[in-house]
Amino acid sequence: GVSAREADGGLPDGGWVREVRLGDGTGVYVKAAVFTTVKQMVADALHLRLPQPLTEKERRGILRVGALGIRTAEVVAYGQRRRRAGLPWRGVLVMGALGGVRLDAHLRAQRDAEGVRAALGAVADAVETLRGAGLYWADLRTKHVYLDEGRVGLLDLERLGPMGLRGARRWRRAIARFGKELRAAGVSEAEVGAFRARLGAG
Repeated sequence: GVSAREADGGLPDGGWVREVRLGDGTGVYVKAAVFTTVKQMVADALHLRLPQPLTEKERRGILRVGALGIRTAEVVAYGQRRRRAGLPWRGVLVMGALGGVRLDAHLRAQRDAEGVRAALGAVADAVETLRGAGLYWADLRTKHVYLDEGRVGLLDLERLGPMGLRGARRWRRAIARFGKELRAAGVSEAEVGAFRARLGAG
């Protein structure tokens, strides 16, 4: 049989995420964007972009990050359709499970500073790869980063975009918030400072 459960609560656009277990035990995640918000539609129009649901933005983000050699979820299936008058859009994204341990849980399990430094170093490598490609990621959160035998995996990539001036401001805010989450996971102030300094946000 097939079983499903809510995976991460609701989405900002009124959508949802569910974990689905297939009969053979394989797990996939189904994310549905119910509508495109008026605020986002206006922002897209100002930037001459076609309005898209979060699921389409995440699908594109997954493909871009994967092309950089960073581990992320596999896109199993994707589909979208319009309502009347063509807007807003609906979209459903099916992703394979990423695997690994969430970064905050991994950090709390470390018994020495060396393990913490190794984990943060791997995360910094992935972040620098994004930045080297001219990208920022506004959803850099410990709950969106997974570690599997030292390899970093990233989830929730719909807020991935070109750096620019606006992107640089959002990137700095994301790194500052990430530093707070690292402290909450038990990382020392010295290690947080070293991580931020490596990313040029010290």
